[in-house]
Amino acid sequence: MTSFASWTRRLKIRHLEIFSTLVATGSQSAAADTLNMTQPALSKWLRELEEDIGAPLFVRGKTLRLTALGAQFLGFCEHVLGEAENISDLMEATRQGRAGRLRIGVLHAVVSELLPTAILRFRADAPNVRIAVTEDTLVPLLDALQRRELDLVIGRVQGAVLEGIRTEELYAEQVVAVVRAAHPLRLSPRPSWVAAREFPWLVSPQGTPMRTRFEAEFVNAGVRFPEDLIESRSVVVNQALLRHSNMITLFSRNVAPYYTTSGVLTELALPMTGTLGPVGLYLAEEELTPTVASFAALVREIALGQVDQVRDHN
Repeated sequence: MTSFASWTRRLKIRHLEIFSTLVATGSQSAAADTLNMTQPALSKWLRELEEDIGAPLFVRGKTLRLTALGAQFLGFCEHVLGEAENISDLMEATRQGRAGRLRIGVLHAVVSELLPTAILRFRADAPNVRIAVTEDTLVPLLDALQRRELDLVIGRVQGAVLEGIRTEELYAEQVVAVVRAAHPLRLSPRPSWVAAREFPWLVSPQGTPMRTRFEAEFVNAGVRFPEDLIESRSVVVNQALLRHSNMITLFSRNVAPYYTTSGVLTELALPMTGTLGPVGLYLAEEELTPTVASFAALVREIALGQVDQVRDHN
């Protein structure tokens, strides 16, 4: 183990403040008045410090002047006092949720304006928080949350969750069909599921909520499933396939604008009979840190605003 001189172990922040005040005032009497100490007590402390170090820190005269060793010790004092102030500010900011780290997991199928909006608004109030976003399927995200490698997850609430994790519903996702702007069905004032069956479909894998919704819509319409299907989770591949073919796919209403904003892809007014179920927050059951609690509260607020917009739109 590293060995320190005994006098360094007795140093306290207060001692460093005394030394810095001595340097700033240039006299023991002025420093004593500033620090609300008696001059004999201050003189005794300085004498003992110099004896411990084995060399003078000041040249005595009308005013105190630092020796070369005293200048080095002053640099040490300023560094430690500065770090002490920094850690004090950091701890207070962390207590208020304005510092620390925030590790967010998000299901790629529900990426929408919710998360980017929440991050930008959060950083405006807490620019010192280190934010990391992980996009994946739900099972790996929940595993990471259970191991506390993530602080929260935004995804679809479905079935039982792992031990130590709780859920909060934010909103139910509506579903829309998306095609290229020049798709033949775009000319129809009321496109039907019967007509949509004649085109190739881009679908999610079996067992996913979107695939279940896709199948339910055809069943509810009394129409057989399309035979021409391509399964894909890739955002890049899906965009390219939709742009360059007459494929049809389903997206949540919150995700669809990511694809349709440019105008190359657009929504197709197929009638929908159901939703994808709720999107929600997955959080650890124990007490949240102020940073995580602040961000979760912001996500709830933004989600509520989205619900109100949808309600007004309908």
